[in-house]
Amino acid sequence: MSKQDHILTVEVVDQDGSTFTLREICERGECHAEFVIKLVDYGIIAPLEDYPEARQWEFDVAALSRLRKAQRLQRDLKMNLARPGHVSGTAR
Repeated sequence: MSKQDHILTVEVVDQDGSTFTLREICERGECHAEFVIKLVDYGIIAPLEDYPEARQWEFDVAALSRLRKAQRLQRDLKMNLARPGHVSGTAR
């Protein structure tokens, strides 16, 4: 008897329009603000409004979902966030 793996895909839907401050998204994502700021700099997640100061940012549930996905990719693939324009130590 062979064991089969199944992949479950879940879509996060937030009908209430919940938002999270930088501090709150860090708490829920169990990460440092520097990590979130890097994800914003790389365009992986985006605050709802483009305020110049990170402490004014607010994020939606989809950004939290992408944050967690980025964390899993980083953990599972042992990836570090490269500097902009660099992949695996080589310039693009």
